[in-house]
Amino acid sequence: MKAAKSGTKDGLEKTKIAVMRKVTFLHRKEAPGDSEEEDTGFLEVTVSDMKHPPPELGPMPAGLSPQQVVRRHILGSIVQSERSYVDSLKRILQDYRNPLMEMEPKVLSARKCQVVFFRLKEILQCHSMFQIALASRVAEWDSAEKIGDLFVASFSKSMVLDVYSDYVNNFTTAMSLIKKACLTKPAFLDFLKKRQMASADRVTLYGLMVKPIQRFPQFILLLQDMLKNTPKGHADRLSLQLALTELEMLAEKLNEQKRVADQVAEIQQLCKSISDRSSLNKLLSSGQRQLLLCETLTETVYGDRGQLIKSKERKVFLLNDMLVCANINFKYVPALLGQLEISSLGLRLHGGTSLNSRFPQNLNMTVAQDWCLALQRMMKVKEEEIHSANKCRLRLLLPGKPDKSGRPISVMVVFITPSPLSKISWVNRLHLAKIGLREENQPGWLCPDEDKKSKAPFWCPILSCHMSAFSSKALDLQLGAAVHNPVQSSLLGFSAISTSLPQGYLWVSKTSPKTG
Repeated sequence: MKAAKSGTKDGLEKTKIAVMRKVTFLHRKEAPGDSEEEDTGFLEVTVSDMKHPPPELGPMPAGLSPQQVVRRHILGSIVQSERSYVDSLKRILQDYRNPLMEMEPKVLSARKCQVVFFRLKEILQCHSMFQIALASRVAEWDSAEKIGDLFVASFSKSMVLDVYSDYVNNFTTAMSLIKKACLTKPAFLDFLKKRQMASADRVTLYGLMVKPIQRFPQFILLLQDMLKNTPKGHADRLSLQLALTELEMLAEKLNEQKRVADQVAEIQQLCKSISDRSSLNKLLSSGQRQLLLCETLTETVYGDRGQLIKSKERKVFLLNDMLVCANINFKYVPALLGQLEISSLGLRLHGGTSLNSRFPQNLNMTVAQDWCLALQRMMKVKEEEIHSANKCRLRLLLPGKPDKSGRPISVMVVFITPSPLSKISWVNRLHLAKIGLREENQPGWLCPDEDKKSKAPFWCPILSCHMSAFSSKALDLQLGAAVHNPVQSSLLGFSAISTSLPQGYLWVSKTSPKTG
């Protein structure tokens, strides 16, 4: 606001509107490399080490309790790790980004530099401000002993989620670009090697850039240790619990947004790879289809006697309401999940042999017994092979074309998964996807966004069934319960069904006692 007052009248009005709409200066949804000038929507604040020195914990006073000593050591770990983290962010910008942007001739274009180092300046800004507040809190630690409220104030803002989400979602693209540049541009590879050798710890660029992804899990571990050593009734205990809740929710949202971004990229890649793009794009764009699972499976065809006739690798995509089976050259065959059935998973032996109980009189009984034992061993080996194969065999019943009389015909398709765990994952996700298509699992609530648009929540519970829990004849009310999967799951990434006792939602609905 102060900067706008010193500028033009138009700038002041725009700033007032932004403040009224609660739009932060860091809240900018521009993709990396969209413009030549980077960070045009970012209000940069210069933090001087002379004016704001890094936090430093003084000598330990005498007379502290054992818990106070432990809390002080944990605070020292927080201070040390945060200082190391901020130094790593500065190294990325000063030792890598800035020289690459200024280098002539350029080994990496300005646009690619923006993609590689996307949002790092904003992340450094967030933690520079946090470090200033942390220094003030450390200076008064021995009198106040409070740190939880500082984490709540610093990392509960939406701009922190925005910049970290953009960085995490862009990380795979940035690493792929660096890898490709190392293979195609020897000068870039030589630059990275020289920078690594010049550093004291010899940490690679990847080792530095992965630290923002690891930062919040580190914070959570440190605060968990601090909470364990904070007695009940302490002034910092409630603040620490709130801080842990905020950080865990932030980490969960980052993971969820990363999964959403990966799934969108997978579907986009699927659209580009399939030859008939127009029809598939129409197929995938209708509704809110999301990718749940994608894996290369082996389709097998068996004869009447159970013998393997042929096998072929397929790329199988499980969407929330559709199963797409594609060749390696991406010719696809879709199947709606509502008509899909998972048959009994097992292999049935067709035919068989029986031994005549009467042996020729001139046959040695000892030799016959050896033959029988050998045959039994062979049958046991075959049974074990069949049992092992069934652990990776997935049989799906797909709807086929109706016959001449109009009766529906089902087609059996058998896939071999890479491992037994993969088969379990496919079975569970297929079942949960079908449950998610039921009417009671279609989310009827939306969360309004800042731009007055509506978006679906991050996850919704999966209601598997509902049952009558209590009925009162005196009141015209019935108490019901809905059983759901206790694992937080959504249409974007189903979890395996828990075998423990499910939790339940309770509600009161007006129904007639006779119908209860």
